[in-house]
Amino acid sequence: MKNTRLLLIIILLIAFLIHLSYLNNGFIWLDHGDIETGRTILSISKLSQAFFTRLGETKFYRPIVAILNSLDFYLFGINPWGYHLTNLLLFLLVYYSTYIFALNFFGLKQRESLFVALVAGIHPLSILPVGVISYRQELLAAAFTYLAVSAYIKARITEKSIPAVATAAFWLLAIFSKETALFWVPSFIFIREWTRDFKKIRQNLTSLVFLAVSSIGYLVLRAQAIPDYWKRHDSNLSLNQAVGTRLAVFLQRLWEIINPLRPSLSDSTAIRDTTTWQVWLTTSIIITCFIVVFKSGRKSLISRLILFTLFALIPSLSIIPLPRFSSPHYGFIAVPAAGVLAVLLWRIVTISPHRFARAAFILLVGVWLSTMAINTYVAGYRFKNDFTLFAPEVARNGNFREGHFYLGDYYLRRGDLKRAKSHLESSLIRDDQVIAFVDESAAKINLAGVYLSTGEIEKAENLLQEVTKEKSGSNRLRALYNLAVIAERKEDYQKIVNFLADELNNFQQPEPILLYTKGLVKTGKETEADKILRSKLLITDNQRRLEIIQKFR
Repeated sequence: MKNTRLLLIIILLIAFLIHLSYLNNGFIWLDHGDIETGRTILSISKLSQAFFTRLGETKFYRPIVAILNSLDFYLFGINPWGYHLTNLLLFLLVYYSTYIFALNFFGLKQRESLFVALVAGIHPLSILPVGVISYRQELLAAAFTYLAVSAYIKARITEKSIPAVATAAFWLLAIFSKETALFWVPSFIFIREWTRDFKKIRQNLTSLVFLAVSSIGYLVLRAQAIPDYWKRHDSNLSLNQAVGTRLAVFLQRLWEIINPLRPSLSDSTAIRDTTTWQVWLTTSIIITCFIVVFKSGRKSLISRLILFTLFALIPSLSIIPLPRFSSPHYGFIAVPAAGVLAVLLWRIVTISPHRFARAAFILLVGVWLSTMAINTYVAGYRFKNDFTLFAPEVARNGNFREGHFYLGDYYLRRGDLKRAKSHLESSLIRDDQVIAFVDESAAKINLAGVYLSTGEIEKAENLLQEVTKEKSGSNRLRALYNLAVIAERKEDYQKIVNFLADELNNFQQPEPILLYTKGLVKTGKETEADKILRSKLLITDNQRRLEIIQKFR
């Protein structure tokens, strides 16, 4: 037992050191909106609101993520170091929960489970969840899913109340971290029960009933927080293309599990039909897997491994449409499969009478682990800023629209209008043969800003008018404000009033309200302007309001 604990600590230290290169990075990618703009941050006194609101401006319901972001903001402000430290600590929780999961779900020996944890601790699929603060839901969902399933199995074996309570607690933490846990936890429990022929399942009926009841409660809360339904973001694919593209993506996820190299971060996905070799290979692999399960029997480790991998990756098929059709983090929860596969192969090799086979396998595994560790460590330096992250990705895949957007934003912040314009225009180019996500409204607003700076006023107005057609959201407010700024330049003050009047209550910053006030003054509505200064900007001093109005005359 002492040796096991020591090995566990040593492997934990290895995982920590390999991910230490992620600690001193800045805010990147979605962090700009989620953290710097504060979209996913609540005040400490209002943390409970996380359970009744959506995450930022997304269609995701992730209260635990919002609470963690808010606590980090309370502790660290806008110092990214503290947020990255939290992500690293969460990853160590994933590492530990992987060890527990390997012991209980796969029934491995302690040292075998430690090896699976080692693989999870250095695997390159961890780079995105650890490196980007806004992807911490992957860490939370994976850890709490592993722990919920492990606690359930413990409750089945011991028939004690503490593991049953732990199952309930981890289950709630999992589904409040990421919606997909609503599928993963029951699926893994089903696999466990199926491999045991569902024997004595009634003895754990209380846990199952709680899972069902809490799921209903979760869905009710989510419906209140996000009453609108999911909308499809990808292209209008034919049935042939929808099946073919998803099977090709599934093959990519399978390869990433065993690949020791850093995965591409681009979500750009070529549209495939069912005649391509990727689809035929994926189909062959899936059929072979089910044959192996049938031949091996329910209780075999290989059957559990195959079913775990397939069920873990089913959500990556984007059956419920996601903003990004494909992303390497979709396969993060399946990482333990790589370690378990290596354990299975080692068991086979040890049966061989040839010492050369064992030595060759150990050498191959050593190279495999070393390659993973090096790639994972070096990748940490790429997360320093948007340029270091996206420039290599865009160079490798020009269809990475979101990469172009963040590079354009990077150059725009630094006043390099030429490069900003080039990348932002590229981010808005659509290829009918490729599925690639970008926040088009944000890209249009940023590109409009470039056009304004370069004197292309008409192009800027056209882009902003397109954004205002949206029903709601911060991008629409930004577009209206920018249109009002253009109207001010043209001294068309009535347009200022027209652009801002209907949304005045939704602006959080004083600039749009002051501009609206100026529009009122310039159009002869000084009394109304005075009311706005008093009610919206809370300027109670009469003399101060008079000075502002006189300034705007």
